[in-house]
Amino acid sequence: AVAFHFYGSRSSGDYVKDAVSLSQQLSSENESVTDTAKRLSQKSKGDDVDSLVKDLGKSRKNVEKMAKNYQPKNIPDQYASDDQAIREVMRDQMAMYDTAIAIAENPKDDAISEKLDDLRDEVQKAKKTARTIKVPGADFTGAVDGDNLASYLEKYVSVQTKPDETPQPEAKADPDKQIINSYMLMLYGLQPPYFSTSVV
Repeated sequence: AVAFHFYGSRSSGDYVKDAVSLSQQLSSENESVTDTAKRLSQKSKGDDVDSLVKDLGKSRKNVEKMAKNYQPKNIPDQYASDDQAIREVMRDQMAMYDTAIAIAENPKDDAISEKLDDLRDEVQKAKKTARTIKVPGADFTGAVDGDNLASYLEKYVSVQTKPDETPQPEAKADPDKQIINSYMLMLYGLQPPYFSTSVV
């Protein structure tokens, strides 16, 4: 009984430690994604955004890699439901990033408003799941805190889809055309009084 208690306590401690570490890594990845979206929102029309979109893709792959590597050997009974929620949070985080990438890649999509709404819905769902996790010291809400992500992407879309306000140069007056126009006016009797041709 003593040995079982010692082993159980140790495996529980290891699980908690791993969960805390994972929550920190996922939160760090989410901070990176939010920062990338912030930089995207500062890009004006015509700026190259390909590298920033690639950064979003890298973060998505990093989360996917963490999810695949998350294989705890022993899941204490008291954390069984938490463990399922942790896996769901990682799936939600990847889904958020998939939507964010779709928005960043094609900000002029006809369905862009719906995609932004989808992202906000995904964020709220993911945060709700993250708040159910009760592993001591592990805060998974930071992994899916995407309110700023959605706001930055919305700003990015508005900048990229804003009509071009570059003033068009005014057409310069053509002196030759002005002379011809004056001549035509005189020819058809529309000349000013001092060009009158009437016979007195």
